[in-house]
Amino acid sequence: MQQIQSACNRLLPSQPDPTWIERPYLLARLGQALSRRLTLLVAPAGAGKTVLISQWLAQHRDPVAWLTVGVEDNTPAHLGHRLVQAVQQVWPDACAATAGYLAVTSEPEVSALGTHLRADVEAYGERMVLVLDDYHQITSPAIHQLVHQLINDPQARVPCIIASHIEPPWPLTRLRLDQQLLKLHDHDLFWSQDEVRQFFTRILPEPLAPHLITLLHERIEGWAIGYRLIALRLSELVSFEHKATSVADLEAYVRAYLTEEIVDQQPPELQRWLMTTSLFARFCHPLLDWLLDTTTSASHLQHMICQGMVVVPLDHEQGWYRYQPVWTDLLQQRLLTQAGQAHVEGLYRAAAAWFSQANLVEEAIAYAQLAGDPMLAVQIVASHLHRIRSTESAGGNVASVLKQWLALLLRKPVETSVELLFIQASLATVSFDDQRIEPLLAQLASAIEADPRPAAELTAIRGELAALHTFAAFHRGDLEAVHNHAKQAYALLPASIGYIRDWTLAHDLLAYTLEGNRAYTLHQVEATLASRPGHYDRSRRIMLFVAAMANLYSGDLALLRSAAEQLIHAHPSPDHQCMWVAAGHYLLARMHYEQHELEVAEEHFARVLAYPMESNPRIYHDSLIGMALLNQARGDEAAARTYAAQSQAFAIASESPSLIEAAITFEARLSLLQQRPPPQSEARPTAEAPFAQPWLELAPLSRIEVLLAEGSASSLATAHAHIHQFIHALAHLHQPWLKLRLQLIRASVLHALGRTRDALILFQHLLESGQSMGLKRTFLDAGQLGHLLLSEATRYGPLRSYAKHLLEQRVVHNVRSTATPTVEQLLTRREYSVLSMLVQHHSTQEIAMQLQIAPGTVKKHVSNIYGKLHVTNRREALQRARELGLVHA
Repeated sequence: MQQIQSACNRLLPSQPDPTWIERPYLLARLGQALSRRLTLLVAPAGAGKTVLISQWLAQHRDPVAWLTVGVEDNTPAHLGHRLVQAVQQVWPDACAATAGYLAVTSEPEVSALGTHLRADVEAYGERMVLVLDDYHQITSPAIHQLVHQLINDPQARVPCIIASHIEPPWPLTRLRLDQQLLKLHDHDLFWSQDEVRQFFTRILPEPLAPHLITLLHERIEGWAIGYRLIALRLSELVSFEHKATSVADLEAYVRAYLTEEIVDQQPPELQRWLMTTSLFARFCHPLLDWLLDTTTSASHLQHMICQGMVVVPLDHEQGWYRYQPVWTDLLQQRLLTQAGQAHVEGLYRAAAAWFSQANLVEEAIAYAQLAGDPMLAVQIVASHLHRIRSTESAGGNVASVLKQWLALLLRKPVETSVELLFIQASLATVSFDDQRIEPLLAQLASAIEADPRPAAELTAIRGELAALHTFAAFHRGDLEAVHNHAKQAYALLPASIGYIRDWTLAHDLLAYTLEGNRAYTLHQVEATLASRPGHYDRSRRIMLFVAAMANLYSGDLALLRSAAEQLIHAHPSPDHQCMWVAAGHYLLARMHYEQHELEVAEEHFARVLAYPMESNPRIYHDSLIGMALLNQARGDEAAARTYAAQSQAFAIASESPSLIEAAITFEARLSLLQQRPPPQSEARPTAEAPFAQPWLELAPLSRIEVLLAEGSASSLATAHAHIHQFIHALAHLHQPWLKLRLQLIRASVLHALGRTRDALILFQHLLESGQSMGLKRTFLDAGQLGHLLLSEATRYGPLRSYAKHLLEQRVVHNVRSTATPTVEQLLTRREYSVLSMLVQHHSTQEIAMQLQIAPGTVKKHVSNIYGKLHVTNRREALQRARELGLVHA
């Protein structure tokens, strides 16, 4: 008798609960169901699907055939009978043909059954709404086929509403294209904080405190049945004062319900699986299979979703999920009680290994720390250093990634070790942190000497220390030390660390160039290239970069152009942006800018700026300065200042002391070019020479130009002393272009000191050298004193025509002034990177993997991009970005 009553109840529409809140915006959306063939509500148990449908039906007069599906409905005969009964609840004399067909066959054919049902309902001639609740109980392909046949009829006058924990396995593209599909998901159904407040206000005699409402919303995350359980608990309390209890106390009631109704009903193996999954902020099938040595995680997850667990999908394509906080706390506490802390730490340690192998380093660090093993976290980061540094598409992202990893490591107390110091020294190197490199290398050397491990185990790290010393020695101009450290690095570094070996060789060869042996450098480059014909490998690209930089140092613009073009085309697809392609465009931009070919230079600088994360930070920053100088040369001072401000913002975001200093001094230099007072700065010129610096902005030189602008006797004396010191320090180097820049400033200093004749004689020599090298902008950007010297050179001397030619090009023309976005409107560096990968049609997960960030962070960046570009989807964003010149078509 109870079974018959239960079966009958499943044919009756659910009655609206008067205590439930009304949701007008969802009811309005559901109102579209009458004009759609299929309406899907997909959400966990207790999300309010059935309540919402019953509220909507109460507002409409259309007849409703309701069936709450059960497990027994997985046969065509059983479901066929139930559907006939549901329709006959509305139209008692309907479905005679279908009932007759079912009476004569025990195993009805699905297609025939669907045809009979459809014909019977259509013959009645009236519209009816069919509701199938709890459709997740259906697992039979035959039943899925039958229902799909019913809803897929374009002529049908029976809108179908289906509520399920999971989405049915039907092809829905045609319905979506025909605008015959309406879908509501869990994020649509979960309550907002205001709705939580409305519910408790309606059901309780006194309102809950606002902070409790906020905490409950954060913890329960809009799950309707959770709030219902808490309300029941509060109603049971004798004294309402006790309702000011903690959220944890209220959650305990919810956890007790979940334990009794769901967890305890599962077999032991599944309970163990559930408890293990709760340890992780996000989980996927491969992770769980790895941890539990099984292959059943996918089926377990599907089963639990069907059981109504609140599992939040994070990425449908990759299968990442998480639990709501209440579920997580319940299962974690249960695991800790049953298995103990040691077992939990073992799972965390194994998870750290899995995430490390998946290149999800941030999560690997977190789980190593949760395992109580901070040294494991350090070892994980150390193991990924070579991968991230050798990832060519990472470019400027290397420093920011290492910085983020190191910050995560240092959140927990960790013992100083060889590996930790190596990470810190590597970060200082790629961040160009001149102040920290040498002290860290000294600490690393001491730590290696004190390390008790056998010498053989430390060979590779000694080789890497020698490589880091090579880079540091090159940066400070100690060329002999470069060769010595490079020789040691070659002897110790294993072949598996090819990227470090290649860069060590690059610095060694460039040191020969700076010693005046560019021929040897280029010969070694050619020999390496000849040994790898047709290969597009990393070593080849590094050698092409060395050739280009050797020509840049030497001021050989013709060979610079050839080497830069080879560097760009050394990649199989030149349109694919990696750090080498960006470097090639930067070098071409420098060459064209120097020759006063502003339009072409702008195109190449823009190619660099379109890909901030793939570019070397120094190159990206110098390209911003190049764009500022370029706009200044055109007479667009506002655009020049915008790019200068952006260079400061980039430098500050990079946290690189040398870039920040360059950005500050360039602001002062640009002010002088625009005949404005430079901003006040406490920093004064240092005695450090701009060794081996090929950049457009050299901070020591700009500081001397500021002293010249001050014009006082003491400032001119200081400027004169420093320029002589720089010239003496660089005398042994073969850097004709840099030396010419230094001598130009010296000529200006001499002119400012009243030694006009000496200044003009020196300037004549510089013009002769500059003409032979094809230099133009070096003279044109020399400031007001440079302009005076250039004017004097047009009146006498053998280079009058060349000086006149330069002076004519220096005349400012207010040519086109493009609508340059303000700094506030420009995307951040990370947003630029996400946008560039969107252009290349990467998925959210691919972007997350590439940038070493969580998928949720990617989605946040995408949302920010949409807001800044005033668009609503990816297609509009790409179109708008191209219109603004942020990316290229």
